[in-house]
Amino acid sequence: MIDSSIVALSLSGISKGYGNIGVLHGIDMDLHQGEIVALLGPSGCGKTTTLRAIGGFVAPDSGRIRIKGQDVTRLAVPERDFGIVFQDYALFPHLTVAENIRYGLKHRRYRARPHAERVDELLRLVRMEAFADRYPAQLSGGQKQRVALARALGPNPAVLLLDEPLSALDASVRGKLQVELRQVLREVGITTVIVTHDHEEAAVVADRIVLMHEGRIIQDGPPLGIYDRPRSRFCAEFLGEVNWLAGRVVAHRDDGPVEAELGNGQRIVLAARGPRPALGSALEIGIRPERLALADDAVRPAIRNRVEGRVDRVQANRTNVELCVALDGGQSLMVTHRRDERVPAVGSRVVLGFGGDDAFYWPAEGA
Repeated sequence: MIDSSIVALSLSGISKGYGNIGVLHGIDMDLHQGEIVALLGPSGCGKTTTLRAIGGFVAPDSGRIRIKGQDVTRLAVPERDFGIVFQDYALFPHLTVAENIRYGLKHRRYRARPHAERVDELLRLVRMEAFADRYPAQLSGGQKQRVALARALGPNPAVLLLDEPLSALDASVRGKLQVELRQVLREVGITTVIVTHDHEEAAVVADRIVLMHEGRIIQDGPPLGIYDRPRSRFCAEFLGEVNWLAGRVVAHRDDGPVEAELGNGQRIVLAARGPRPALGSALEIGIRPERLALADDAVRPAIRNRVEGRVDRVQANRTNVELCVALDGGQSLMVTHRRDERVPAVGSRVVLGFGGDDAFYWPAEGA
């Protein structure tokens, strides 16, 4: 449960550079008690440096870091109240599962309960009771991740830091553990920062995504919110596949939708978003593949936004069918279609429909 009345972790104006190269530029971020936040972005965006600054492994050049109201900016690593799971788990190979977990309690001088009792509780939490006497070499990657998580949670830290904890696992295992990880974090109620470059992992595990690029936070919000309403082309494309259409504003009302004309002369209606674009201005219009629907003959007359074309390619995966539709104007759109619905044949004519709220847009670059 997130307690919005308590700020568990606060970063204010955090900047960091190495020589003439800036890595972080004024990072501001608050996490409430029990909130799970994913730092998401491409390699080199500053997400790992931000995590390391929170833990004290990197000293920021400027700014303040507070944990539960205490300024920890200049405190040494052992003096900060956090737990951490590294990408390689960092388990001691000569210690058993139970001993690895117990080490975390000793290292942090945990005295709230007997260590044996706390270890048993943590083993149950991560479902590793049957493996207490095994050594890390006898465990799978997923089991090692559970042990590392239990060790980090053991002393009941104020904040948990996760540095790409699932990246070393096979894709078949990773999806299951993403769900399990969120369940454990929710059960414990710990404030968590997870670093990842995988937008799907961030969406499954986190309550909020902080998207970073070139050392700056460029968007911050709930997973579905930033997926459906990205603020820039970079945000849109990093979070998933996008179809782009070029249009020009031909009509709008101050409090109503925007009407745009596409390159082929067709007009579409877009939901109002922020400041009104000027009449005649060029727009970049983005539509996710799953937001485009194949329209059958019965519903075509009722569709306001529709584009027509020919199916150029069909590709199936486990759950969906991806269609590439070549529009009459020469552009191609990708469409995500359910496998249990009728799939049009390659070469057939189709009509694609979408609502005004299904698209996002902003002024075209250089317009």
